[in-house]
Amino acid sequence: MTKFLSLAAITLSVGFAGPAFALTDAECTANWTKMDSKSAGYVMSSDYKGHVDAMTAGNMKMAAADRLSVKEYTDACRANLFDKMK
Repeated sequence: MTKFLSLAAITLSVGFAGPAFALTDAECTANWTKMDSKSAGYVMSSDYKGHVDAMTAGNMKMAAADRLSVKEYTDACRANLFDKMK
């Protein structure tokens, strides 16, 4: 009985944590559109530190330290680096 309860507790805790799901291309595009409200093609990295930190943790480099471009964002998004930020 104790083994059953332990197994049930582990199963429930894993179930509540849930797996991380990658953002879809549509979600990536929608998120970028919100971020880049001026349609400049880039955002200032200081305004999106969480995204920059996720990219750094995923070993992705930005061409300019002070800017995050749409291509860099899209590449990182497709690599599932932002899935936990959802």
